[in-house]
Amino acid sequence: MHDYKIIMLGPRGSGKTVYLGSMFQKLSSRGEWGFFLEIGAENRKKLTEIYTEVAMETTWPPGTVREEVSEWVFTCSIDRNRTKYSACQFVYLDYAGGRITEADMEDGSDFNRKIESADILLGLLDGSKICALMRQEQKGGVWVIKELQDMLNIITGGIGKPVHFVISKWDIVESSGYSLKQVKEKLLEESDAFKNLVTNRKQDGYLTRLIPVSSVGKGFAKPLPGGGMEKIPGKLPKPFQVEVPLACVLPDLIENQQKELAKRGSEVSKRSTKVEADLSGREKLSQNLPGWLRGLPGIKNWAGSAEQKTREAAERSAELRQQQKAALDKISDERSALESVVNSFILIQNQLYISFPDSDLSS
Repeated sequence: MHDYKIIMLGPRGSGKTVYLGSMFQKLSSRGEWGFFLEIGAENRKKLTEIYTEVAMETTWPPGTVREEVSEWVFTCSIDRNRTKYSACQFVYLDYAGGRITEADMEDGSDFNRKIESADILLGLLDGSKICALMRQEQKGGVWVIKELQDMLNIITGGIGKPVHFVISKWDIVESSGYSLKQVKEKLLEESDAFKNLVTNRKQDGYLTRLIPVSSVGKGFAKPLPGGGMEKIPGKLPKPFQVEVPLACVLPDLIENQQKELAKRGSEVSKRSTKVEADLSGREKLSQNLPGWLRGLPGIKNWAGSAEQKTREAAERSAELRQQQKAALDKISDERSALESVVNSFILIQNQLYISFPDSDLSS
């Protein structure tokens, strides 16, 4: 089973860790899409605590501390015929947002190497700062010039990798009266680096998306005049589209995995399961003698030895055939699990296009 490394790039306060908690909360049990996410017991507890704090406490969870870089390993699984199959794994790298705007992004740093080894890059755009940009406030201009630029400098190095942009806090953007089309046009207008990245990726045949998400959904919180968000008493979070970024970045990589499984299946099916008995010259000779002669004392021992070795070879052949069938069945199950997950992801993508036709930055 393959694993895919995903890094979500976003400055401090953009909502990376809260997003992970909401995504896992929504996808930790089998729902309308057929698949579900699993994670180790310790990390499951941490993500549950993060989501509970978001839902029930008056304050927001603290940001990731400067020194902490953690990996969250999720397994994407499905149930088929009362049996659970694991389709793939993906690893989210979580870190303090200040890392991408501060000095430790120099070549050769450990954090930089993790970014270079990532399979997928997601740029997290803070919805509250996008609203400031739409209103032409100074905070929005600073975000474009500094934070967005720092992020784009990193993403530009990911040539050939899936790259998409996720707008967090979409509930704020939408309640402020802005459409995705307006946001898209504003970003292309105000940031030459953003426009150049999108244009270059389009020319190279790469798809780039702009994906609205909300870790808490509409009506859960409201923006404060001086910045930040205030929770509305009595409201529970309703995560919105938190599953979409996964559905937009994994199918191409999983398709490569399916091809590898097909190749492995072909190789397994071609393996020989026939085992020849390793007979000595005398043992071979004894097999061709008449029955009465094979019963003579000395020759009888050779014949018995030959029969034993032949029987053992036949048993070994049967064992190899069973192993081959088990290997092929395992590959088939993994392939069918992958196919099911890919189909679910494609359905989610189609729903995104229906709800937000302007999400395709390459169009």
